[in-house]
Amino acid sequence: MLCILLVCIAWTSWLIFLALAPNTAANLLMDTSSYDNGEFWLITDINPHMTIAGAVGLVGVDVCYLIVTLRMLFWRDKLFGSAFSGHPSTFTTSRRGQVSWLNSFIPRYRLFRNLYEDLTAYEGKNRKKWNAFLKLVDIAMETVMLRQLLQNGSPMVLTYGFAGFLAANALSCAINVLTDRFSALTEVFIDSIFDLSAAVLFPIGVLLYCYYDFDFDREAYLTYLEKLPPGSFEHLARSFASPSKIALFRVNFDSLRITSVLDFMLRISMNLTFCYRFERVLEALVWTRHRNKIAQRLRPHATPDAQQPVPKGVTIVFVAVSLIVLLSTQKAMSDSATLCSVHPECVVFAHQWVFSDENCPCLIAIDIDIAPKTYDEWINPIDTYGKVKSLAAAGMLTSLQVINRQLLELPEELRRCGNLRVMYVDLLSVRSTMTCFFSYSFHASYLMYTSTQRIPSWIKELHHLETL
Repeated sequence: MLCILLVCIAWTSWLIFLALAPNTAANLLMDTSSYDNGEFWLITDINPHMTIAGAVGLVGVDVCYLIVTLRMLFWRDKLFGSAFSGHPSTFTTSRRGQVSWLNSFIPRYRLFRNLYEDLTAYEGKNRKKWNAFLKLVDIAMETVMLRQLLQNGSPMVLTYGFAGFLAANALSCAINVLTDRFSALTEVFIDSIFDLSAAVLFPIGVLLYCYYDFDFDREAYLTYLEKLPPGSFEHLARSFASPSKIALFRVNFDSLRITSVLDFMLRISMNLTFCYRFERVLEALVWTRHRNKIAQRLRPHATPDAQQPVPKGVTIVFVAVSLIVLLSTQKAMSDSATLCSVHPECVVFAHQWVFSDENCPCLIAIDIDIAPKTYDEWINPIDTYGKVKSLAAAGMLTSLQVINRQLLELPEELRRCGNLRVMYVDLLSVRSTMTCFFSYSFHASYLMYTSTQRIPSWIKELHHLETL
């Protein structure tokens, strides 16, 4: 129990560090602090106010974990009191036999407390129904999280893994309702395992995937660093890394950051839910060990009310959720993969259902040739206008990297890509008017040596464009 809480505290503290210093966190994880003056990843904070709010929320989560730890280690009397606070005989009376001042002056308090205990007390009549409702809320939050994974183009192994986890969570609820044999401790323990997996273990798995999936030839870079004079382009470590690997790393790494209101509500709620469930596990352990002794001391002749079971028809909802999650995820993954398979330049694409739209939902497109083999390839590069036009048709591009390709004009379809954030423009006079868009920021367009002749007037319609 203590180890789990310590892992949660350490992980939440890491997320706070990641939110406030993402570049430092990425360098620390991947051991790239000595490369490019610590700017190997060039992660930008696109929403600083939300970043601060997310960090504050995570601090609150850390405090909650710490309180639960202290209650378990040093404040066990309060944990003991919480476990039996729902017993009907715990209402206090005055020495004159009257009810306490709270019930005297606030008559509705007793009704509210009885309702609360009826739903949350371990012997509460409607506890099972309340637990089923809370599981529906959990599954709803996890469904939103799955949708984010699909829309962000997360790797197949992570997306399928989370979809399977969500389906298993729903099926466990269906089994619990059908059998109706689990004790209060068993129910809350199973629920806490699923909450722990969604709030802590899966994000840790994402971080491990970031670490093991990224590949960087450090030996080759160090060799160039020794041989070439200072100031050479090859001194940039980032130029030796695969652009697609960097893009995939950023997709997964950025999924751990809080950058929107939805991210904030989802991450904080899931962590607080697990914190609440974990404390309920501790209370259930206390309640299970001492319930007979306490019940006989408080009400020796009373028997607890029979708990009302959850209607069996609710299992249809949980089974349906499980099937829908698996089938819809499979269809979204297969449809998008089929559409984008003809575009090897699309390294990251959103996973979504496809009906009549034949456009690849591309998020990150990379078409580069950093080492032309012949003089003719350098002077007469491949025309990439058609590729860019096709990949931008869905209007979902967030990053476009085109290097040593011919792109005389920007396709009109790029006008639909409202999520393009950064464009650095440098007009060069080399043989012909040459436009060089150069940036290492993630949500950006990179066009290097593309012979682009002009910037279209509609570029100002890209409202998320941060730098031009």
